[in-house]
Amino acid sequence: MTSMADSRDRQLERFVRGDLSPAETRELAHAALQDPELFDALAAHGLVEGVLQSPEAHAALESESEPGMRRFPNRTRMIAVGALAAGIALVAIYLWRPSSGPVPRETAALKPSLDLSATGPILIAENLKPNASTTAPAFRSVATESRLPRNQGTVLTVEGQEATVNLGSLDGISKASEMDVFRGASDQPVGRLTATAVFLDRSRARVTSGTSLKQGDRIRVDDAVYLRAVLDEMNALEAGGNSDKARSFARDALASVPAAPAGRAVWEGLAALDYRAGDTTRAVSDYQSAIALFAVAPAASNDEQAATLNSLAAIYLLQGDTAQAELRLNQARAQGVGSSATLNNLGVLAELRGDKSKAGALYQEARRDADPGTRAAVERNLSRIQK
Repeated sequence: MTSMADSRDRQLERFVRGDLSPAETRELAHAALQDPELFDALAAHGLVEGVLQSPEAHAALESESEPGMRRFPNRTRMIAVGALAAGIALVAIYLWRPSSGPVPRETAALKPSLDLSATGPILIAENLKPNASTTAPAFRSVATESRLPRNQGTVLTVEGQEATVNLGSLDGISKASEMDVFRGASDQPVGRLTATAVFLDRSRARVTSGTSLKQGDRIRVDDAVYLRAVLDEMNALEAGGNSDKARSFARDALASVPAAPAGRAVWEGLAALDYRAGDTTRAVSDYQSAIALFAVAPAASNDEQAATLNSLAAIYLLQGDTAQAELRLNQARAQGVGSSATLNNLGVLAELRGDKSKAGALYQEARRDADPGTRAAVERNLSRIQK
């Protein structure tokens, strides 16, 4: 949760840039009159006069009827104006401390983007862009009209060592897929099946363990198999223009297998869906859920960790949270993977902070490792900063 101090820091930064609305200016005026530390910080920057003289705040500040308001004498206001030269160091500490992830005023106009045609810094996060399945026919689109994938089903028939079950390719089953068999409410398997012939919503299977399997016994597919089917279905739903249903289905599926390591890929896919739907808060949470599963065996590879951390950092940069972006980008780089995306995005971070020399060096390093999918963005950034 964002602290009140961090919120006030951002409000001060926006006031410096002239971005506050009339209502927000009035709120800042009230706060300055009631908070000596805030008043001193504004005074040191020569901003108190600007707040107090704004037309929007004037009526509120002159009101005698508002409770809890503390007036400052005219002499204090004159000192505030004269404190600009002496207070620059104070403002630098108060406004630009690292915890708030500030952007210097001279680079505040720079707006990072994932769009290659943008005029500002271009971020690289391939997972956040629409995937190919959204522009190509979806293999599972017909199946989507029937039902969604399931990770549990039922034994329909048993004849000797052969059985039929009501799970099929729609649920991720393929030839040689294995399924555990359960009876009643027990969570201890009583047998195991191996698929021998697979259809859309059912399969034939051979009994590979257990000797007393019965019609009506429950079956469950391996989490990794089911979650691959979930990913396919998410892509099919998005390709069919039903992104909301894809997101809802993915959350329900993940709730049924909360600690499965294969869930990392689903969380990452869900993050992309949420981001493209404009829900960046959920996208950040999705990536954090994927990160929480990094160490679950089999652990995420260095490449996977770097890609996930880089995508999360890209969202933070788009939100203007440079502190969190820096943390995640450094974590990605620490994986020892020479990712051009991470190096490029570190260059964007440096550029947003006004360090063009560092940005240029990072873009050049990113270009050395760039593949065809990332080279264009890196070249665009390098060309812009060298002008």
